[in-house]
Amino acid sequence: QVLQTALLAAIVLRKRTALGARRSLLLLRGLPSPRRTLSFVTYAGPMAFVLFGKIMCYNAMTLAATCGGVAALAAHQVMVSIFFLGCKFGDTVSQTAQAYLPACYAPADREGAPAARDPPPAARRLSMRLL
Repeated sequence: QVLQTALLAAIVLRKRTALGARRSLLLLRGLPSPRRTLSFVTYAGPMAFVLFGKIMCYNAMTLAATCGGVAALAAHQVMVSIFFLGCKFGDTVSQTAQAYLPACYAPADREGAPAARDPPPAARRLSMRLL
């Protein structure tokens, strides 16, 4: 990963200098404005908080497994590896479903809007494929 990052940084620097941009180690055009930073934090903050909580739980489980000795720690490593393999697909499907789920239901708080409706056929087909 370190080699990939270094190669990517070298390519970005080369392309930026070819376009006439100044050379910077940050690989940014400059620091973002406070308004853009706040906008990003309000967008990415909740998900970052959830991911931080997950990581804390995984670390706590690993610490608990170390108390059981070498065999318990080895078994924990095998189970966590299998779990993390499934997480790559499960988290992606979960976040995609949560992103598109609100569009499947009509808002009930607006005047004249129905309380609920059947999901669109495309959403129904996609959910059937995923399940």
